[in-house]
Amino acid sequence: MIHDGRSRCHCGRCNNLRHERMTADIKAEVTRKYRRDVYIGQVVQYRGKTVNENGQAGPWVNAGMAVGTFDLFVCARGRVVWLDTKTGGGKLTPEQLQFQAWIRAAGGTAEPVRSPEHAIAVIEGAMAS
Repeated sequence: MIHDGRSRCHCGRCNNLRHERMTADIKAEVTRKYRRDVYIGQVVQYRGKTVNENGQAGPWVNAGMAVGTFDLFVCARGRVVWLDTKTGGGKLTPEQLQFQAWIRAAGGTAEPVRSPEHAIAVIEGAMAS
């Protein structure tokens, strides 16, 4: 089996490739559609080993946003929209559900999306409200 993220393989590697491609497609389509009307950014998270000055692996670190933070944020006409890319049958984790509840309680929009078209519909709904 070829691990390219396009087949029906559901190993962690292929799922990560599909997720990365979908996130990149969403960013590209939103940027293309709205040009200068919106800003879309990707949340950066790093989990891995540090490397010391001798090139040896150091301790594991978690850096960036908290666990559960959605993948993308969009600033659109005075609104902030959080989007989490989901592929296949993926569901929000308990941490993501908590993050979604916090954003909604503050009057914001936080939604899982499965395609660029779905992301655009969520953004337009947020801008209309």
